[in-house]
Amino acid sequence: MTRQALDSWYLPKEKDYEIFASRFPLNSELFEQDDKIEAMNKWCINSEIKFTPTFFLNGFQLPDAYSIEDLQYFLLE
Repeated sequence: MTRQALDSWYLPKEKDYEIFASRFPLNSELFEQDDKIEAMNKWCINSEIKFTPTFFLNGFQLPDAYSIEDLQYFLLE
């Protein structure tokens, strides 16, 4: 169900939250995620992740000056 929800949100070009929310109602589950959200926030701060997607190559964050398309040049060396 998680994969269906993610595909339903990320695959369409046009995002409509009302339609999405009606297909995947959360009820009170959202309010039970505070600890997980806080842990993810701390992890992002500690890992210096400031935006998504953030790419890592051999354990190092790909600098802002490069795009994912530039990986081909790193992999050739």
